[in-house]
Amino acid sequence: MRLFARSPVRSSVHAISSRPVAPTAPARRGQGGRGAARVAVAALVLSAGAAPGGIPEYVGVGTFTVPSASFVYDALPDGRLVGVSATGQILRQDSPAGSAFTPIGQLPAGVVPSFGAGFARLSPSGSRLAIGDNGVGGVMTIIPLGSVSLSPPTVTSSVTVFNYQADWIDEDTLYVSGSPSFGQPTKLYRASVSTGSSTEVVNQIGDGSGGVAIGSGIVYTAIGFDLAGARDGEIRGFDLAALNSAAAPVPFTSGQTVGRLNTAATLDFDGFGNLIVAGFGGVGLIDPASGLTRSLPGLDPAGFYSASFSPQASEILVQQFGSATVLRFAIPSPASAGLLVALGVFSARRRR
Repeated sequence: MRLFARSPVRSSVHAISSRPVAPTAPARRGQGGRGAARVAVAALVLSAGAAPGGIPEYVGVGTFTVPSASFVYDALPDGRLVGVSATGQILRQDSPAGSAFTPIGQLPAGVVPSFGAGFARLSPSGSRLAIGDNGVGGVMTIIPLGSVSLSPPTVTSSVTVFNYQADWIDEDTLYVSGSPSFGQPTKLYRASVSTGSSTEVVNQIGDGSGGVAIGSGIVYTAIGFDLAGARDGEIRGFDLAALNSAAAPVPFTSGQTVGRLNTAATLDFDGFGNLIVAGFGGVGLIDPASGLTRSLPGLDPAGFYSASFSPQASEILVQQFGSATVLRFAIPSPASAGLLVALGVFSARRRR
């Protein structure tokens, strides 16, 4: 994922003691009745060296390159990446963890800014790819992956919404963080593909946008930048049903505090329901229930990173701003990782 750079913050990892947002790890989309299996696998990984609270140890296992540093992408169910370049070309990875990509479509001129899109998020079925305009015009583009075309250009739809990061709740609806310009208060919006419109649901989210991730009926979002330097990376959770039915926007402070980590520029979940949090200072994981954290090793404490989870590979994919190299992190025990895949814990990208 490519992200707009932000001003550095004073610190990288913080812990906030608060009541947990959720008592259990979020269930992954399509997981059904696999809760007992997840508990058994979590116990196995804990015995292999996970931190208290159930956060497993991830280590670097390799790298690959994407077409350019400005390429934005998400992981398909088969583990391959699909994304969009700064030229508007839609490319799909030839094989998981490989550096070869094949063009499968082209977007109309002007859809993607010259410096690249801001983010890419696949819908729950993997049939739609939402991309952000990197703050240029407040338009999020929806790409139908089943009907992409190199010539003529792919026909897309769009949603009018200020956008920085987003996550889907179903095939039509996304929650999107964004603001008119950097330094202006960020808001969280509910966006509809079918209507092309959006509704403000959370406001007063600091001075710069952060990530969005949705799991087990909780919408997580964060302050990506705080002018005073006191709240960068602060993550809070909001009840999805309450946001869907709210008559008016609610303030960010009404959400339950999860913690602070890096600058929370991107958010995702690993296979255990831990939030993967990336931004200035590195990439780490937070257990939403306990607030405990664990950082990925070997990253530059002065670097700016994005991160996402590849369910098929059971890997966290990490990219530093300005680099086309993707770093792969996985749980070190091959037996543990193999069992996770066999039980289907990683069968879907995010939990709903």
